[in-house]
Amino acid sequence: MNSLLLTVEGDEYRLKANTQSKIEAEKKLGMSLLRAQLKIDEAEVFAVIMWAALQSLNHGMGMKETYELIDQMEDCGYKYTDPIEDKEVEIDSMGVSEKQNLAAAILAVSGFFTKAEIEDMKVRKEEVKPRTSRKKKGTPPQQN
Repeated sequence: MNSLLLTVEGDEYRLKANTQSKIEAEKKLGMSLLRAQLKIDEAEVFAVIMWAALQSLNHGMGMKETYELIDQMEDCGYKYTDPIEDKEVEIDSMGVSEKQNLAAAILAVSGFFTKAEIEDMKVRKEEVKPRTSRKKKGTPPQQN
């Protein structure tokens, strides 16, 4: 898991926060990046996490460029490969839960979690997925 590939309107960005950008992001936010995930509904928190992930592999991505990229993501959607679920995720509308999932994926490729912890997250995500209701075999249909 070297980095996360983010595609926005055909442009590709490699996301992975290195030690320097993690420290700078935590200084900007005044808290750890793990704790920051709990405040992902705050625009600045998501922007700083994105900024940190863009620093080492995308030349010239300052905060202004990061804000513009987020606006583009919100307007046009984006896709990325989720390292937790090992599948490509395509987002056409970005809300808080989408930001939370992308931030978790960024932290996963940035060394915040071990492979075992990522596997545990996969299991927990499976347990949380809503189940569709199924009728038991031989159960007569309900009548009103």
